[in-house]
Amino acid sequence: MKLATVLLFATALLFCFAGLALADDSQATPESFPKIKADGTIGYNLTGGNIKTDAAAGSAEFIHEDVWVNDIVKAGVNFSNVSYFGRRFNPNVNNYFGNYKFEGFVTKEKKPYLWAFLGYDSNEFIGYWNRYTGQAGPGYSFFGTDPTVLKLEVGYGFVDTVWAFPTEIDNNPKSMHIWEPTHNLMARLVFAYPYEKKFQIAEEASYRVNMQWTYDQEVDSATNLTFALTSRLSFRTTFTLQFLNNPGFVQKQDENGVSLVTSTGAKILTKSQRMSYSWINGLLVSFL
Repeated sequence: MKLATVLLFATALLFCFAGLALADDSQATPESFPKIKADGTIGYNLTGGNIKTDAAAGSAEFIHEDVWVNDIVKAGVNFSNVSYFGRRFNPNVNNYFGNYKFEGFVTKEKKPYLWAFLGYDSNEFIGYWNRYTGQAGPGYSFFGTDPTVLKLEVGYGFVDTVWAFPTEIDNNPKSMHIWEPTHNLMARLVFAYPYEKKFQIAEEASYRVNMQWTYDQEVDSATNLTFALTSRLSFRTTFTLQFLNNPGFVQKQDENGVSLVTSTGAKILTKSQRMSYSWINGLLVSFL
């Protein structure tokens, strides 16, 4: 807890210094605001034969940018099931999310700012049914109102996880819980580079560490490339990665994806893999 206090205090000092250093708003261009963007991406995959798969992925994003505030809403789903040699379909991907982020800027140049984040997600095959997140802290946008984006954020994050099966708390086998609220320090990097409205590369990576039990850490990363096909239609490829140092339990499965049970019918559990990733390709439609 002493380390957490020092880090938060140092962050506050850096944020105040940045605000004083960038108090000159002479180059601000408030007439270019507000800006509104809304788009959706969908991808689908189907295979047949001895092994049948049915997979779909979709996401939506709404962004409102004004002189002093940004509002960002995102939601998405990724689902897939598989059948081996005519057996019943079993899900092998099942995760979805939704979140809202607020950014309040200190200057019209939109460089130092305060941010808050509320989110929900579920990922069956990492081991949790529900996860509720609340985060807040200071941030700094290195390019301000420029189309190129490079933001660094730090702060506090509260995460409450509903595990699929009872999970050890603080590495204590005697403390098994479904609900696990944690207090965390976190950092986020946001980057986007558009090239003449034809191509964009973007990256958002975050890291959190549990202040009460530092073994509990998480890294999330999403990288996407977007290629414009028309003024409204683009092709987007997205690679996401999630690393949980302390993942939850999932039901063990055989080589055909069938969940295993003991002779008495009890579920056989195993720790989920620490790392999971996905590569999704789809069409992006811009509505605004």
